[in-house]
Amino acid sequence: MKIISLNTWGGRAGKENLLDFFRKHKNIDIFCLQEVWEGGEAEAPKWGEGIDTAMISNISNILKNHDVFFRAHYHERNSKSYPMKFQTILRCT
Repeated sequence: MKIISLNTWGGRAGKENLLDFFRKHKNIDIFCLQEVWEGGEAEAPKWGEGIDTAMISNISNILKNHDVFFRAHYHERNSKSYPMKFQTILRCT
């Protein structure tokens, strides 16, 4: 069994670089990802430029033989709760 744990940093290091990583590692059984976004376009600018708010969809399109298990994380900021799409696991089926 092959497992990779990766902090995607919201895709800020470069969307295509991140997607190329998944293209090269399709044979991995399980990916444990942190700082993964899906939606939240209104909140993304508050966290930094370059966040890919469609990251789960983009990665899932590459890893078609993997299932996605997602756990949302909410972060308190200025007395408001903002959904942060962080902890995601992709498992090969």
